This record gives sequence, structure tokens and C-alpha cells, in this order.
Amino acid sequence: MNSNKGRYAPHKYRGDIKEIPLYTIIDYISFTCILYIENGENSGALFFENGDMTGARLNNDFDINKSKDILNLTTGTFSYHRWKNEFEIETKQLRDVLYFIEIANINADISFIFKNKLINIYCSDGAIVGINPHQKEIKTFINDILKETKGTIKINSNGGQTGNMKEYFSEIIDSDKKALNLKAENKKTLNITRIKSSGKKSNDIKECFINTDIIEQSFKSLKDDLEDTFLSGNIFTTKMGKPIYNFNSKPNQSVLFAKLHKEINDLFSNSSLENINEYYLLDMQDNYLVFILTFTEHHFGLVFDKSKIQLGYLFNIIKPILTNDYYNALK
Repeated sequence: MNSNKGRYAPHKYRGDIKEIPLYTIIDYISFTCILYIENGENSGALFFENGDMTGARLNNDFDINKSKDILNLTTGTFSYHRWKNEFEIETKQLRDVLYFIEIANINADISFIFKNKLINIYCSDGAIVGINPHQKEIKTFINDILKETKGTIKINSNGGQTGNMKEYFSEIIDSDKKALNLKAENKKTLNITRIKSSGKKSNDIKECFINTDIIEQSFKSLKDDLEDTFLSGNIFTTKMGKPIYNFNSKPNQSVLFAKLHKEINDLFSNSSLENINEYYLLDMQDNYLVFILTFTEHHFGLVFDKSKIQLGYLFNIIKPILTNDYYNALK
């Protein structure tokens, strides 16, 4: 993998270790994040700075040597959240965040509601330098917060605000606590990286304009991440199979895919089964796996090396990101 390997990882993600092994996940982490692992009685976390593992926690033991025990887990679930200038975590993750702030010497402001009060924790160079309202026993106060099973916490690490605590605190109060952004739908939304593009929109079809620069960048990012696992890709019109953009693929492939899609739907039209929904797979000879992702006006056609692609990664990471990029390209 190269230095661009992490682009195709979403900002926030949750999955099953059986489908995507932990060793595969950490191979794609080239950014700063905390990777959480839950395995029955065990709970763990791995801490990454720009892709380098800098710490680990297994249950209540913070020790980077515990990373081997964590990575050897073969069952359970994992989740991660990229460390950005502003983001939200669950209350139960506060202990890990404070540990990471300490080992990475991060400046950050932490805001949340606790017992119906707005709380701010100010950190500078990895250390807690203040809490508003003031708390005499910081450790006891943090332990009380960790007992909470619900709620979210907002992290602001954009240069740190510790130099002007009163002004920052006033801004949050004046915004009537809206700065906390504690919206339930944020927990359900997968925040996938959006590609910025200044390219012109193509008028290849009348029904729907599409920004081919975004599609091109999406395919290039996929190639950077998967290298020789991703062989080719294209996007084409649903009805005629007219190619909109080809990446290492032959133009006639799109015509064949569009024709195949129509014939499959026609064959099932008189049966009890419905039409093709979001996608279908073709297991071809010579280790080719064809993945067709369908939309109303366009289809994606991607070809992978079947011996290297993991279906869990295909469905849980590639598919939602391609979907997001497609709708961005329509804007």
C-alpha cells in the first residue's frame, strides 16, 4: 500500500472483525484516529497518529504492548473515528480521548452536557489545564462522567482554545448550547470523505448532469488504495450503456453490462421476484469479480481480482463511498 491508502476509509466506521480482520483495517489506517474493539468480555482501543500506532488499551490496562493481544482477536466488532478539528464521540469514550490527548500532546476543548449542565474541559499540550465549572477533584469528576451510559461529547482540537477560555465559554452559552450539536441523526450517518472538484459538468446525457472529475478522482483513489486488486471501472447510462467515464476499461463493457441488466430484469418480470435492487456480482473465470452498482440514471461497473478483494470491504466501505461520490457528482 502507498501513502494514499487511507483516502478510501470513511471518517467514521463500524464493522465486524469476522468480515474485516483487524490486521486488514490497520493496514488502511494512514490517518489519526482511535480504533475501538469490543469482544465479549474484552474491550480495547488502538491509538494512531498519522497511521503510526502510538498506544493501546486492553480493558483497563493502557499499554502499547497489549496491541498484540488485541490484533489477535478474531471475533467481535470494531469502530473508529478520525481525529478531526471538530467531531463527536460517545461519553463512554472520554477516557480514551483524554489518554490520546496526553500521549499526543494535543490542544483541545471538550464540551458536553452532564447532569443538565454545560461542561468544558480545556487541554493544552496534552494536559488538563481547566474545567468550567471549576472542579476540585478532577479525577473523581472524570470517573463520574464515565459512569454515564448515554450522551455525546464534542471535541474541538483546532489549535486549542485554552488561551481564551472565558470567551470560548461565553460563545457556547450564547449559542444556546447549539454548539454541542447533539443530534441523534449524527450517530446514524456515515460521514464519508467528500471529494472537492472544480471540474466542469458533462452533458453526455440529457436526463442528468454529472461531474466526471469527481468520478475520475473516485476511481483513482480506489486504485491507490487497492492497487492491483482493483482492475478497472466505468460509469455508464442505464438505458443505452453509453460510457460516461472509463478507468482502465473498454467502452464496449458498459454496453454489455447495460444489456445484461435489462435482460435479467426482463427474465424476472413474469416471476415472483422483483427487479435488481442496488447491485449484483458476476463471478467470472480467470479470477475476475465484476461488481455492478445500479442507480436510476447510471450504473457503475467495477472489476476486481477475486483472489484479493474482501467482500466485507467491498460492501461496507467501497459501496457506500462510491454511492456518496456519485451523488456528489450530481450536484
